Amino acid sequence: MKNDVFNIIKQNYNDMSKGHKKIADYLLENYQKASFMTAASLGQTVGVSESTVVRFATELGYDGYPDFQEKLRSIMKTCLTSMQRVEVASNQMKNED
Repeated sequence: MKNDVFNIIKQNYNDMSKGHKKIADYLLENYQKASFMTAASLGQTVGVSESTVVRFATELGYDGYPDFQEKLRSIMKTCLTSMQRVEVASNQMKNED
């Protein structure tokens, strides 16, 4: 459910590499934004490589970054109000321009 992704991150946090901790910290604070980011853009945002982002997802037990991203999106769908969804979508469209 909602906390599964976050619990997995928190449970594994102490054993993570420095790069994975950067990703984890960003995700815990900004999962709404991250759910729409590619592995490359997430990596660029936190200062790690795309492959580090993909490894992060797989080391947490996901089939890859797309699987992990889908879990983040499902959290967002269940947690955000309609207005918050519009705001996130609007911000996403601005970022794509």
